[in-house]
Amino acid sequence: QIKQSYNVFEPLFVKSSAGFLPSLYSYIKSNSNGKQKIVTSPIDNDDAIHCEYIKIIQQYAAEEANDVLYNFKWGLQLDMKSGLLYQSKDESNPFITRVSQIENDMVPTVFDFGHHEAFNHRPVIQLTNLKGWFVVVHEKNMLNTIGGKPLYNRNKYTGHYNIIGIDNLPSSNIFIYMKAMFRFLYRGFVVKISTKLKNK
Repeated sequence: QIKQSYNVFEPLFVKSSAGFLPSLYSYIKSNSNGKQKIVTSPIDNDDAIHCEYIKIIQQYAAEEANDVLYNFKWGLQLDMKSGLLYQSKDESNPFITRVSQIENDMVPTVFDFGHHEAFNHRPVIQLTNLKGWFVVVHEKNMLNTIGGKPLYNRNKYTGHYNIIGIDNLPSSNIFIYMKAMFRFLYRGFVVKISTKLKNK
């Protein structure tokens, strides 16, 4: 159904997680059409990327010849429980992109290591020109936690991500927002004081 709407979308189905990487490598090699450069980015089916994400990455990739990682430093988190939207910062987040070269039949991709280990493997270039990613935090998340600055006007930001059904979520009232903002400011104050005490 998605392919019918977007002809550049090509689904690749695998039977198990163990078969994902071999299938991906095989698909890339058989469809490279003699091109050596490869750009890979991960995204879960319950998250989203900014509508300009791919355009910006492709612009950088066109100029980059080495094996590097691009990371949109800033993104958004939506707390499904409270309906609050948060501005978040992550210098090695799950949406990190790898621009690499196919060499000697080897296919380097962003899936070769965990995103938290990125700095140990390749240079990471931080992009700050937009909030590149959108994480939906819900009760079935295993690892995601809410962090960052709460944003009151949710609709001001969400239009850049084309997320289906987000308008059906309840809007947070001013009291929920103020409570979240107080926690954010308090945590920042505690960190600042702790840093000063350590430096004495």
